[in-house]
This record gives sequence, C-alpha cells and structure tokens, in this order.
Amino acid sequence: IIFSRPSPFVSLCAVFFVSLFPLNHLFRPCQTDSAREMAKAHFDRAALKRNVFLTVVFMAVLLFLKENVPFFAGFSHRRKPKEELANCTTMRSCRSSTILRVNAALKQCMGRRCTQEECCVPALSCDTRPDTWCPPRTVTIADPTYVYCKTSVCTPKDCCVPAPTCATVTCPKNHLLHSNPSSTACRRAACTTKECCIPAPTCDTTFAASCPVGTLPLVDQSSTYCKASVCTSEECCSPASSCATLI
Repeated sequence: IIFSRPSPFVSLCAVFFVSLFPLNHLFRPCQTDSAREMAKAHFDRAALKRNVFLTVVFMAVLLFLKENVPFFAGFSHRRKPKEELANCTTMRSCRSSTILRVNAALKQCMGRRCTQEECCVPALSCDTRPDTWCPPRTVTIADPTYVYCKTSVCTPKDCCVPAPTCATVTCPKNHLLHSNPSSTACRRAACTTKECCIPAPTCDTTFAASCPVGTLPLVDQSSTYCKASVCTSEECCSPASSCATLI
C-alpha cells in the first residue's frame, strides 16, 4: 500500500492497522510448540476482530475530520480541478438573424466550447420600430422586416439610412418635380410621386402674357400642359393663319 503511492489518508490507516497487530506472542520462549500454536490461534482471532473494529472507527473519525476540519484536508489527494467551462464571451459570431445574448459573461456553457443554442438568441428586426423613430433627414431602411439589429436594442445606426431626395424621381406624364428637388427629403427609403411631383400647369392657368405678333393662343389651352412651372409662348401660342390660306 505504501509503495504504490496511495493517498496520505490510506497510508495513515495502514500504518495504524499494522501498529495494532500483536507481535509479542511470537517471542514467548517458555511455551511449547502446541501450546504456543493454540494460544496464537485464539489470540489472533480476538486481536483481528479488535484491530478491524478500531481501524474502522479510526477511518470514520479521520474521514469526518478531513471533510469538516480544514487542517485535516491535506490527508487526502488533492481534488482534481473541475474542468473549466466556457462562457458565451468565447462565441465568435452568431448565425444570421440571431445575436449574442445579454450578459454573455454570466452564461456558462455545458462544455469547453459554447454552442449557438446556448449563447445566441433571436435578433429584433427593424420593423419593430415606427417610421417616425429615425432622426431628422433619415428614414427607416428598405425591407426592415429582414434587417436585424446587432444588439438586443435596435438603434438608428441599425435601422436608419439617409433620406433620399426627390432628385432621384422621374415624374409621370403631365407632372413636374417640386422646386429644388435635391433639397426635398422623402419620408421613406423610396420616394413617391405624391411626395415629389405636382401636376404640370396648363396654358389657361399660368400663361398670362400676350402671344407675339403673328401668333395666336392655342384653341384648347386647358389641355395643353407646360414643361415648367410657368408656361411660355412657345408652348401656348401657335402661328396665326393668313387669308392667303383661303385661296
């Protein structure tokens, strides 16, 4: 037991057991061989029972002291340190549409490597924020349902982009852009014609000048749309007919 390098606790018990074993009967010179054998057999049985009992009691007492008294803790093997478990701060990245959980350092994983299921939680998407949430001259990003925030709380940096201007819009027929379209910011990620376009004026509403000599106002001025906010004579006047055309 001693040479197999057991724990100090086991070695101490073994030494105690050997020290209790009676050896004095081996040195009795006055007894005959038969008497010595009989006495030895009787003595050995009684001594063995006593020694086993005392050893069990001694081991129980020492075990109790080892578990409850710090001084005796050294009589046992040093406990192997528990395997160091990883926490979620070791998770390099989460899958798409998931983010690292809050307080990742406090979340202990089941092994030395964390898994996505242990450390990653579903991310919020930008469609959870109202359109009016973005700062001035910014708008919610296009397709906010499929844009996920990088933390547990969405921020304008995650969900807002610079607002587009009407300079990118092509108006439909018979419509004109607002004045200064590059300075007109839209309210969403894509501008609409309602935001950026106005009906084009007609000759009967904005052409106040007289037609030049030799020209006459168009007959159907209400259905003649101009190309700018103010109509011109080129758009609203036509050459006058001469009597020579009647011959």
